[in-house]
Amino acid sequence: MTRPLTLKPRPIKGSPGWFVQILFPDGRERRISTFATEADAHKWILNESDDWLAGMGEGK
Repeated sequence: MTRPLTLKPRPIKGSPGWFVQILFPDGRERRISTFATEADAHKWILNESDDWLAGMGEGK
Protein backbone atom coordinates (compact mmCIF):
# COMPACT_ATOMS: atom_id res chain seq x y z
CA MET A 1 0.00 0.00 0.00
CA THR A 2 1.40 3.39 -1.00
CA ARG A 3 1.19 6.22 1.47
CA PRO A 4 -0.02 9.61 0.24
CA LEU A 5 2.23 12.64 0.09
CA THR A 6 1.54 14.70 3.21
CA LEU A 7 2.55 18.19 4.29
CA LYS A 8 2.05 19.23 7.91
CA PRO A 9 3.10 22.25 9.97
CA ARG A 10 5.05 21.19 13.06
CA PRO A 11 6.45 23.19 15.97
CA ILE A 12 10.21 23.26 16.41
CA LYS A 13 10.95 21.55 19.72
CA GLY A 14 12.86 23.65 22.21
CA SER A 15 12.77 26.72 20.00
CA PRO A 16 10.22 29.20 18.78
CA GLY A 17 9.04 28.69 15.24
CA TRP A 18 7.58 26.11 12.93
CA PHE A 19 8.64 23.89 10.04
CA VAL A 20 6.73 22.02 7.34
CA GLN A 21 7.17 18.25 7.45
CA ILE A 22 6.85 16.63 4.03
CA LEU A 23 6.35 12.87 4.02
CA PHE A 24 6.77 11.26 0.60
CA PRO A 25 4.94 8.07 -0.42
CA ASP A 26 8.22 6.11 -0.38
CA GLY A 27 8.86 7.02 3.27
CA ARG A 28 11.33 9.87 2.73
CA GLU A 29 10.93 12.96 4.89
CA ARG A 30 11.96 16.57 4.24
CA ARG A 31 11.65 19.57 6.50
CA ILE A 32 11.17 23.10 5.26
CA SER A 33 12.16 25.62 7.94
CA THR A 34 11.77 28.10 9.58
CA PHE A 35 8.43 29.81 9.88
CA ALA A 36 7.59 32.27 12.63
CA THR A 37 4.04 30.99 13.09
CA GLU A 38 1.88 28.01 12.28
CA ALA A 39 -0.12 30.30 9.98
CA ASP A 40 3.06 31.13 8.02
CA ALA A 41 3.76 27.42 7.59
CA HIS A 42 0.19 26.88 6.34
CA LYS A 43 0.61 29.77 3.89
CA TRP A 44 3.76 28.15 2.49
CA ILE A 45 1.87 24.87 2.01
CA LEU A 46 -0.99 26.65 0.23
CA ASN A 47 1.03 29.11 -1.85
CA GLU A 48 4.49 27.70 -2.48
CA SER A 49 4.60 23.95 -1.93
CA ASP A 50 3.33 23.06 -5.43
CA ASP A 51 6.23 24.94 -7.05
CA TRP A 52 8.72 23.49 -4.56
CA LEU A 53 7.47 19.94 -5.18
CA ALA A 54 7.49 20.46 -8.97
CA GLY A 55 11.13 21.50 -8.72
CA MET A 56 11.84 18.20 -6.98
CA GLY A 57 9.93 16.20 -9.59
CA GLU A 58 7.13 15.46 -7.13
CA GLY A 59 3.51 16.46 -7.09
CA LYS A 60 0.83 16.86 -4.44
